[in-house]
Amino acid sequence: MVVAEHIYPAQKKILKENGIGYLDGAGNIFLEQADGILWLEGNKPVKEHRPVTNRAFTKAGLTLVFHFLLYEETLNLPYRSLALAANVSLGNIKNIIEGLKEAGFILQVGKGKKVLQNKRALLHRWITAYQETLKPTLHLGNFNFWEQERSRHWESLIKESGLMVWGGEAAAKLLINHLEPEFLTLYIESDNRTPKGDWMLIPNKNGRLKLYKKFWTDTNWDFKKLTPPLLIYADLMITGDPRCIEAAMIIYDKFLKDEFDQR
Repeated sequence: MVVAEHIYPAQKKILKENGIGYLDGAGNIFLEQADGILWLEGNKPVKEHRPVTNRAFTKAGLTLVFHFLLYEETLNLPYRSLALAANVSLGNIKNIIEGLKEAGFILQVGKGKKVLQNKRALLHRWITAYQETLKPTLHLGNFNFWEQERSRHWESLIKESGLMVWGGEAAAKLLINHLEPEFLTLYIESDNRTPKGDWMLIPNKNGRLKLYKKFWTDTNWDFKKLTPPLLIYADLMITGDPRCIEAAMIIYDKFLKDEFDQR
């Protein structure tokens, strides 16, 4: 018996002529047995309704929303300036902003001025989508150090480089000195400038060092060799590790609460 979502009439004819049963996705069926024939035809295919993805939570949308979460005032920049500031294509800007409006995260205040609303809800929706949609595309690989000395003294590895910043557990250690990192997360400016050779890294899917491509343009925390606290918080929260979540809440209370609890 042939079972398929769609079986065209010509195919059904051939199957019947050869005594082969079939069942399609609309419920049309032909089954010939010794004691009779089961034959039902005429059901029309059910139209598939695919949910429309909110453009604010696509890969490009998440990049721009992260920029808004860092700098809400840029929400009112001309689209061309905003595209340059967030490194997002100009054609995506309007759809992303409309997506935020539809989801209830943008409020029009007066003539031509927009502000974010429900900011904490937006932050956590961004974190969920970041984990599922954006972060996996940024992953450049996991590695272990050939020399264990480098693993023990990881804090000094990027002192001279402005192209790399620590995130996640390593960033929490440097920012609030709250936990010893089990894994080291490093965001780099370009995957053409990875430290794989210089640091004698060994690829390992369970490796301690996790490399990601930097997706934001803000440089305010680069001098400290850290991702912005908002991203440190996000990376810690998505681990599900109680140690990391505890550190994330300390970072939220110290660096984010005043901004995200206000409305």
